[in-house]
Amino acid sequence: MSVLIKGIDIPTYLNEDCVVVIRKDGKADVWQTGVKERTVEAIQIPTPHGRLIDEKEVILHHYETVDREVEHPKYQITPREMLDDAPTILEAEE
Repeated sequence: MSVLIKGIDIPTYLNEDCVVVIRKDGKADVWQTGVKERTVEAIQIPTPHGRLIDEKEVILHHYETVDREVEHPKYQITPREMLDDAPTILEAEE
């Protein structure tokens, strides 16, 4: 099972610690280097789930790279190819 914690970043400095306490109500308290910074939302992602991608990024990337003047079938990319080439945000879990 996976948990997504909205609204925090992984610490960037070697001397920075981040502790997250997830509560039953789906909220999570974030403590960074001993000081409570904020409360954020924790989301449980049900298992099994497929590979998670950023669909908006896939579509934008596709339209930025397609030459609208060239409409030859050999240059067209299929939706499956677009999805297969998309960067993975979260690996599939079974």
